[in-house]
Amino acid sequence: MGVRGASGSFDVNVVNHGDEVVLVVVGEIDAAATGGLEAGLLQAEASDASVILVDLDQVDFMDAAALRVLARHAAEERDRGRLRFTQGSAAVRRLISLAEGFPSRALGC
Repeated sequence: MGVRGASGSFDVNVVNHGDEVVLVVVGEIDAAATGGLEAGLLQAEASDASVILVDLDQVDFMDAAALRVLARHAAEERDRGRLRFTQGSAAVRRLISLAEGFPSRALGC
């Protein structure tokens, strides 16, 4: 699904790999694009997959609104233990390093 955020383009693809669902997130995730991120996460969480991997390696920009969406879903899925994140791009890692209280270990940072 392609979404146009205020700062540029954003895309999230939900890919099934056996017992794993991968959300491949590409582009710029600002407040205008968080609906697409949310929809992808909800689609993945509705599956029976034992692992949900959110691939943030191709994210060029991410703002605090997107970080809140990821943090909320990480908290909601904590008990099931199936939501995981790639390390993310430099832009993602930078935002996480600035965000006090975000569970950065969940993203491998």
